[in-house]
Amino acid sequence: MSDTLLAVSFGDAETGLAVGPGGVVLRTTDGGTTWVSQDPLVGCCFDVLFIDANTVAAVGVNTIFRSTDGGVTWLEQEKPTFSGLLSVSFADADNGAAAGGNGTIIWTTDGGDG
Repeated sequence: MSDTLLAVSFGDAETGLAVGPGGVVLRTTDGGTTWVSQDPLVGCCFDVLFIDANTVAAVGVNTIFRSTDGGVTWLEQEKPTFSGLLSVSFADADNGAAAGGNGTIIWTTDGGDG
Protein backbone atom coordinates (compact mmCIF):
# COMPACT_ATOMS: atom_id res chain seq x y z
CA MET A 1 0.00 0.00 0.00
CA SER A 2 1.18 3.48 -0.85
CA ASP A 3 1.80 5.86 2.03
CA THR A 4 0.65 8.78 -0.13
CA LEU A 5 -2.85 10.12 0.39
CA LEU A 6 -4.35 12.73 -1.92
CA ALA A 7 -7.70 13.68 -0.36
CA VAL A 8 -9.76 13.31 2.79
CA SER A 9 -13.43 13.98 3.56
CA PHE A 10 -15.66 13.51 6.59
CA GLY A 11 -19.38 12.78 6.55
CA ASP A 12 -19.72 13.67 10.23
CA ALA A 13 -17.45 14.16 13.22
CA GLU A 14 -16.57 10.45 13.38
CA THR A 15 -16.71 8.95 9.87
CA GLY A 16 -14.13 9.89 7.26
CA LEU A 17 -12.35 8.57 4.19
CA ALA A 18 -8.94 9.18 2.67
CA VAL A 19 -7.93 8.13 -0.86
CA GLY A 20 -4.75 7.89 -2.89
CA PRO A 21 -2.71 6.12 -5.56
CA GLY A 22 -3.42 2.51 -6.39
CA GLY A 23 -7.04 2.90 -5.31
CA VAL A 24 -6.08 3.21 -1.65
CA VAL A 25 -9.09 3.87 0.59
CA LEU A 26 -8.71 4.37 4.34
CA ARG A 27 -11.77 4.73 6.58
CA THR A 28 -12.15 6.02 10.11
CA THR A 29 -15.17 5.78 12.41
CA ASP A 30 -13.55 7.42 15.43
CA GLY A 31 -12.80 10.91 14.19
CA GLY A 32 -9.43 10.00 12.69
CA THR A 33 -7.82 8.35 15.70
CA THR A 34 -7.54 5.07 13.77
CA TRP A 35 -7.78 4.35 10.05
CA VAL A 36 -8.64 0.99 8.48
CA SER A 37 -7.71 0.02 4.94
CA GLN A 38 -10.75 -0.78 2.76
CA ASP A 39 -10.79 -2.88 -0.41
CA PRO A 40 -8.91 -0.83 -3.01
CA LEU A 41 -10.75 0.94 -5.79
CA VAL A 42 -9.65 0.50 -9.41
CA GLY A 43 -7.03 3.09 -10.31
CA CYS A 44 -5.71 6.15 -8.57
CA CYS A 45 -8.24 8.28 -6.71
CA PHE A 46 -7.47 11.99 -6.54
CA ASP A 47 -10.49 13.25 -4.63
CA VAL A 48 -13.24 12.02 -2.33
CA LEU A 49 -16.31 13.84 -1.05
CA PHE A 50 -19.07 12.99 1.40
CA ILE A 51 -22.24 14.36 -0.21
CA ASP A 52 -24.19 13.51 2.94
CA ALA A 53 -23.56 11.20 5.89
CA ASN A 54 -23.90 8.06 3.71
CA THR A 55 -23.36 9.09 0.09
CA VAL A 56 -19.77 9.47 -1.10
CA ALA A 57 -18.19 10.22 -4.48
CA ALA A 58 -14.58 9.47 -5.45
CA VAL A 59 -12.85 10.38 -8.73
CA GLY A 60 -9.52 9.61 -10.34
CA VAL A 61 -7.84 8.35 -13.48
CA ASN A 62 -10.76 7.34 -15.70
CA THR A 63 -12.80 6.46 -12.62
CA ILE A 64 -15.88 7.65 -10.80
CA PHE A 65 -17.06 5.71 -7.77
CA ARG A 66 -20.14 6.12 -5.59
CA SER A 67 -20.92 4.72 -2.17
CA THR A 68 -24.28 4.87 -0.40
CA ASP A 69 -23.08 3.30 2.86
CA GLY A 70 -20.44 5.77 4.01
CA GLY A 71 -17.62 4.25 1.96
CA VAL A 72 -17.94 0.64 3.11
CA THR A 73 -18.80 -0.56 -0.41
CA TRP A 74 -18.41 1.17 -3.76
CA LEU A 75 -19.95 1.00 -7.23
CA GLU A 76 -18.02 2.14 -10.26
CA GLN A 77 -20.10 4.61 -12.26
CA GLU A 78 -20.33 5.01 -16.02
CA LYS A 79 -17.26 6.77 -17.37
CA PRO A 80 -18.42 9.82 -19.35
CA THR A 81 -14.83 10.89 -20.09
CA PHE A 82 -11.43 9.37 -20.65
CA SER A 83 -9.66 12.29 -19.00
CA GLY A 84 -8.41 11.88 -15.47
CA LEU A 85 -10.72 13.53 -12.97
CA LEU A 86 -8.95 15.47 -10.24
CA SER A 87 -11.72 17.03 -8.18
CA VAL A 88 -15.38 16.48 -7.27
CA SER A 89 -17.89 18.84 -5.68
CA PHE A 90 -21.64 18.80 -4.99
CA ALA A 91 -23.99 21.74 -4.33
CA ASP A 92 -26.63 19.38 -2.94
CA ALA A 93 -27.50 15.67 -3.10
CA ASP A 94 -28.39 15.85 -6.82
CA ASN A 95 -26.24 18.55 -8.41
CA GLY A 96 -22.52 18.01 -8.68
CA ALA A 97 -19.50 18.37 -10.93
CA ALA A 98 -16.09 16.83 -11.45
CA ALA A 99 -13.11 18.48 -13.13
CA GLY A 100 -9.97 17.06 -14.64
CA GLY A 101 -7.31 17.13 -17.32
CA ASN A 102 -7.61 18.95 -20.63
CA GLY A 103 -10.26 21.32 -19.25
CA THR A 104 -12.71 18.48 -18.63
CA ILE A 105 -15.78 19.36 -16.57
CA ILE A 106 -18.63 16.89 -16.19
CA TRP A 107 -21.80 17.34 -14.17
CA THR A 108 -24.71 15.40 -12.79
CA THR A 109 -28.24 16.39 -11.85
CA ASP A 110 -29.16 13.00 -10.35
CA GLY A 111 -26.48 12.58 -7.72
CA GLY A 112 -24.28 10.62 -10.13
CA ASP A 113 -26.81 7.80 -10.17
CA GLY A 114 -27.40 7.70 -13.90
